[in-house]
Amino acid sequence: MDTTQPIYLVGGSKGGVGKSMVTLALADHLQRRDTHAVLVEADTSNPDVMKALRDDMKCAAYDLDDADGWIGFVNFCDIHRGAAVIVNTAARNQTGVTRYGGTLARTLDELERQLVVLWVINRQRDSLELLHIFGQTFPDTVTHVVRNGYFGTPDKFALYQESQLRKSIETKGRSLDFPDLAIDPLVCLFREVSGDVPDEASLARMRRVSGALNLRDNDALWAMVAVLEYYARLYEAMPERIRWASEGSLDAARREVGGATDALMQQHQEALERCKATIQLAENLIEEHEARYRAALANVNETAMTTLIERMSNRVSRVAGNRLIGAAATSAREQRERLDDTTGRFERAVDASAARVEAMAARMEKGFARSMHRLLVVGGAAFCLLLVVGGGAGWWIGCHVAGADCRVVQFRQTDGRP
Repeated sequence: MDTTQPIYLVGGSKGGVGKSMVTLALADHLQRRDTHAVLVEADTSNPDVMKALRDDMKCAAYDLDDADGWIGFVNFCDIHRGAAVIVNTAARNQTGVTRYGGTLARTLDELERQLVVLWVINRQRDSLELLHIFGQTFPDTVTHVVRNGYFGTPDKFALYQESQLRKSIETKGRSLDFPDLAIDPLVCLFREVSGDVPDEASLARMRRVSGALNLRDNDALWAMVAVLEYYARLYEAMPERIRWASEGSLDAARREVGGATDALMQQHQEALERCKATIQLAENLIEEHEARYRAALANVNETAMTTLIERMSNRVSRVAGNRLIGAAATSAREQRERLDDTTGRFERAVDASAARVEAMAARMEKGFARSMHRLLVVGGAAFCLLLVVGGGAGWWIGCHVAGADCRVVQFRQTDGRP
């Protein structure tokens, strides 16, 4: 999902685990990286973090124990889209998260933001139980568990280290270690005496008392002051505890039933939305599979038709080829018979022609011989005739020439001339 700046929610759902310190450290880290950030203070009864950061960044306080606070928080995130939002939650906000946290979960996509949770824990079991309840409201959120080094080294967090919750967290997020910082000796003393971490009001009262008594740093009365402050906190918390203990009354039961009903309806609505999304996904998958099935079936039909056509073509080719070869063989045989018959007739005609030519040549030879014979006979006769004629002509000419000579002589003799 394409997002703008994320929403960093620092939670723990109990006091004294170090949420405020982690929030201040996160704000300082973002400022050092020149990341524009804004703060949402959910601890409206003791807004120490907002007081510390209001000069450095835009701050707003919203009570996340009611629906209006969550609506204002979502609108604040929408207004400051270009800024990373740091949320410092209060110890009492677990019920509000369970009831109204779905308001934020449903609008994350619309805000185009990612929710990143930094859950601060100590070594007690209730930190893990509260984290498990929180995860049911935001099941898809990236959650990082922060082990506060103030409560010991990482190996001291045995409950968390050996829990299935850690394996679930580390599939998406990480387990982080927040270092133990230099702490006020008065805080250390109070923790050693009472086993709890004092808030700012308790520290202010103890310093006010020490100032009035003019106590030095190594004065033994500091321990008495710490013990008295611890009991004072117990007495101050007594009305709240009594109020929570009296929640067995009808009004408290109604509120609890109402909250449970709202949470159940919200869960049912979310489950219905998930079912609708699942049905839509199933329909899309069915349509996709149907399209693929149709495409595969069309491909198979096309392949089968192509194969069938090829087989039919090959069969037709073989049948046509066989028939064509048979017809060609029959035609060749007929042509061979016709050729043999024609060749026989031609040979017979040639033989007959040769016989006729021989007969004709014999007749011509005989005719030529007869012609030559006749020619010789005729030539001989003609030659004899010519001889006779020539002889007769010579005789006649000789006779006539002699007679002429006699007449000439006689004429000359008459004229007297020679």
